[in-house]
Amino acid sequence: MGTRNLTMVINKASELKVAQYGQWDGYPSGNGIEILEFCRNKDNLTALKNSLEKCIFYNDDKGFIEKYDNAVDKKTLTPQQSFWFNNFQSRNVGANILHNITYCDFDKLGESQIKLYNDKEFGQDSLMCEYAYCVNFNTNKLMCFSGFNTDKEKEHEFFITKQEEVDKEFKRLDCTKYYGIILVKEYDLNNLPSKEKFLEDLEENDDAESNDDELLF
Repeated sequence: MGTRNLTMVINKASELKVAQYGQWDGYPSGNGIEILEFCRNKDNLTALKNSLEKCIFYNDDKGFIEKYDNAVDKKTLTPQQSFWFNNFQSRNVGANILHNITYCDFDKLGESQIKLYNDKEFGQDSLMCEYAYCVNFNTNKLMCFSGFNTDKEKEHEFFITKQEEVDKEFKRLDCTKYYGIILVKEYDLNNLPSKEKFLEDLEENDDAESNDDELLF
């Protein structure tokens, strides 16, 4: 189902290394559980932590993406370019980005680094970004965020918005103003909850938000 989301990773030095947009299944029982189960495996976490050193954001590398776009236009994509797109760029990747980074086949990638798009700003629009999950190695936490936030004071520090930009955007849309996504729950990576507890926690938050929305009308 189309539930837009972010999957993020912060390294031990508190640097953002992954901010992956996902188009589908962002809800807790979808990408949320997938990320929870990935993090439950200590070998996964150790390997992911090491693999982050090979991840870079290409946002400002116009030459890289122009080369890819030209190959698409000319229908001359190489196997390496197709592998990169399908594993690290497609909106279909979602939470699988964690596995794809951790266990990347660099021979198929044809590069020594994994180029990712930094889509962190997507989290500043909680009307569109419905959920986000962050593996934070600096705090050793799995952070869980949700959208549809109409209270600027609740937006998380990762996703602070500028009031004038929000005013302009939602005046254009002619609807209620939405701010950055909010942190609703975080778990120690060494003491993760069961699937049942995880879903109970996050679905309880969804129910509370739904009740708040009803009060607005």
